[in-house]
Amino acid sequence: MDSRERVIRAIEFESPDRIPIMHAFLPSAIRRHGEKIIREIFEKYPHDYADVYQYSTMPSDPLYQKGIHRDEWGCIWLNVQGGILGQVVGHPLESWDSLKNYEPPNPLNDPFFEQVENSLKKEGHKKYYTVDYICFFERLQWLRGFKNLMRDLIKLPKELNRLAEKIMNYNIERIKRWGEIGVDEVFLGDDLGHQRGLIIDPEVFRKFF
Repeated sequence: MDSRERVIRAIEFESPDRIPIMHAFLPSAIRRHGEKIIREIFEKYPHDYADVYQYSTMPSDPLYQKGIHRDEWGCIWLNVQGGILGQVVGHPLESWDSLKNYEPPNPLNDPFFEQVENSLKKEGHKKYYTVDYICFFERLQWLRGFKNLMRDLIKLPKELNRLAEKIMNYNIERIKRWGEIGVDEVFLGDDLGHQRGLIIDPEVFRKFF
């Protein structure tokens, strides 16, 4: 049984030969423990996912490196220590006045598509391919700012729907492209709760989301 079949069987409750493994690690863990992690965990317990998933690509992502970074959407990130994700401190749509001339990045202008496609051709499809970090709620708050978005969800201004449509169209185009490439799974990464409960009242959630 190869890794891909193992993951699919687990998802479909069809008794794989063992539980599939995905190593979900932050770059800070590698930085702190280095070869010990690689030797004692990664090599001893090989993972079943192709090396293109979110956690394996974090070390090369500038948002996980110390400093100030601007992402392709125009959000400004501050990372004070590196190795973990920083915080958005600059929101390009903090004012709705900026929405008139705002356009999301081209969803297909991403070298990652070609990298994954080449990996599939070179390595074959023996491992399970999960890709991307597609979000909706997170992107809304990064663009608007958390407090602004919470007010928006109560007032539901027409601008919020316009922005939501832009983000959804971007996400759908990416998902379509991944489907053409033939990956197994697209990672959706929204956080909609906190340690003690919900961020958004269920009634408000249902009206918008």
